[in-house]
Amino acid sequence: RETFRQAIQSLPDGEARLIELAEIYDTYQDWLLDHNWADTEGQGWLAALALERQPDLGRHL
Repeated sequence: RETFRQAIQSLPDGEARLIELAEIYDTYQDWLLDHNWADTEGQGWLAALALERQPDLGRHL
């Protein structure tokens, strides 16, 4: 998230709407984390992380 924000902030001043969009996205991601929720993209990311930590996860299925 921070890399995205930095990239947006380095754009010309005419891109204020993108800075606002980045702030909205940050707030949204913080809300998800605070409530232990994940959106569809986040679920895939969490599954990938779980498999990295436990490669045998789900092999019995």
